Amino acid sequence: RIFLTSTNGFRLEVNGEQVSCLNAQRGPRQELVIERNGPMAHPVAVGDMIFLRAHTGNHLDVVGETVKARFPRKGLGYHAFIVEKQPR
Repeated sequence: RIFLTSTNGFRLEVNGEQVSCLNAQRGPRQELVIERNGPMAHPVAVGDMIFLRAHTGNHLDVVGETVKARFPRKGLGYHAFIVEKQPR
């Protein structure tokens, strides 16, 4: 379980299907679960494909620049995230 924090210090939050960054709270609406397609045999690393499940049971998806939590299934297109390391 993770909490994602934006550069302004606010945490990603899911309300129904809507995803936003409105405050710095750490509650159920801000908590996300990392999932994979296969077994979680090793810790998450750069290059891994992951899915983020919200407290609603729906997975985050991205279409263009819009992020939502709409579907309970994991799809490889809009639902998959690749872990990257931020350049210094």
